[in-house]
Amino acid sequence: MESSELKHKTFHAVIWAVVRIGATNLLSVVLFAVLARVLSPRDVGVFALAILVIDVARVIASAGLSDAITRDKRGDAVLADTAFWANLGLGCIVGGLAWLLAPLYGQLVDQPEITSVLRALAVLVPVSALSGIHTARKLREFGHKAIAARAVACGLLGGTAAVAAAIAGWGVWSLVVQAAIVETVGIVFAWQAYPWRPRLRFDMTRLTEVGAFSGTMLLTQVSGLFLTRIQDVVIGRYISVAAVGSYRIAWRMIELISQATIQPIVTVSFVTLAHLQDDKERFGNALLRMVGLGAILTLPALSGFGVLSGDIIPLLFGARWESSVAIAQVLSLMAVPFCINHFLVSALAAIGRPGSIAKSTGVQTVAALGLSLLAAPFGVQWVAAAYVLRAYLMLPYHLHLFRRDTGVGLMPLMRAVMPPFLASQAMVGVLLLAVPRLHETLGHGIAFLAVAVLLGGTVFVGALLLFAGHYVRSNLAVLVPLWRKARPPLVAR
Repeated sequence: MESSELKHKTFHAVIWAVVRIGATNLLSVVLFAVLARVLSPRDVGVFALAILVIDVARVIASAGLSDAITRDKRGDAVLADTAFWANLGLGCIVGGLAWLLAPLYGQLVDQPEITSVLRALAVLVPVSALSGIHTARKLREFGHKAIAARAVACGLLGGTAAVAAAIAGWGVWSLVVQAAIVETVGIVFAWQAYPWRPRLRFDMTRLTEVGAFSGTMLLTQVSGLFLTRIQDVVIGRYISVAAVGSYRIAWRMIELISQATIQPIVTVSFVTLAHLQDDKERFGNALLRMVGLGAILTLPALSGFGVLSGDIIPLLFGARWESSVAIAQVLSLMAVPFCINHFLVSALAAIGRPGSIAKSTGVQTVAALGLSLLAAPFGVQWVAAAYVLRAYLMLPYHLHLFRRDTGVGLMPLMRAVMPPFLASQAMVGVLLLAVPRLHETLGHGIAFLAVAVLLGGTVFVGALLLFAGHYVRSNLAVLVPLWRKARPPLVAR
């Protein structure tokens, strides 16, 4: 693919990824805010512990084959057919195992009531396997527009049903209803967006060819899930299920911020970097641009949320979730490694280094588990602090992986991240000074948050322009030509 064509496709893909994630995030916040006012922390905690097993089962069922399809340069139809049937078969197997082992898991977390919820969710594992390869093939062709429409429609239908069920008194089962509708409707949209009908053929040779890559990606993704969710199990086992709910609300806000800021860029970066994997110079330049853009969006959002979470969480979810505020403040401190880690995984996957990803996530998972177990006797806030400490302890190793496997050195990476980091710290300093006075004047409602967000955004942008003007201009210089090319030509009059 020519450089100009790839840039053009990347630009449109980013735009539609932003639309998709922005729309689904807005919808998710509204619907979850309603659900959080109806459901109890225990309901949310029970569902979080059950869905963890299902998320792991889904990853095992996908077996890393979706990533192999996205990365496939040839668009091999035989490989796609093989991957589809492999995913479906694995989905039936691991879904059945999740159903059978549900009582044992309930005993492990000391919550027998999770068994029935987990068994209901286990049925969805083979269902979700029916759409994975279709989505991967669509993304490979930069089909982010269709994926955006699918995500919004599924979120709206599933969320609306969940709210209705929660109001009707279904408790944790309202979240099960939401998951069921999202998965089943998602199949219809995936098959419509990519009208491909898999043929009844299974080529073991093709599967073996991608086995090393997909197998390592499977281990990596499972480790990644454990890395972000192992705290739920520790908290549920050694503190309480209600504390899991409080932790999930705080983490959910971190996820929403990342999905609205860095995730659209990371999603597109994998496809774009995969196309550039054989051109080291272009690969490095593209990676640094994406890291810089991700830092501009992510660092101020996470840092600002940390300062304002005491107003944001109660306003969105109600006073019963105030216990999540301190947890969110702690988690927001990992903004820098959070940003870098996202691009590390995407870049290493794009160049076919899943082994490095597996080592990184494996070491991090062990560290997160060990630190969380040590912190659990002191309370849920300390478990959050253990997760943040793990991120910073692993940062030097990640920087080493960046340099070794992508050719991107420490200094270029720091130059990509440092300006928005410093500007976000200036924003935090101003907000910490201004928030008490703004509270005295405006109270704790929407008016306060609107003014505080406007103030923080103004300080961040102003500091970035004042002290890093060249940095801003260089990033805009990349986007402007793409924007001009994306616009339709003017009609001669």
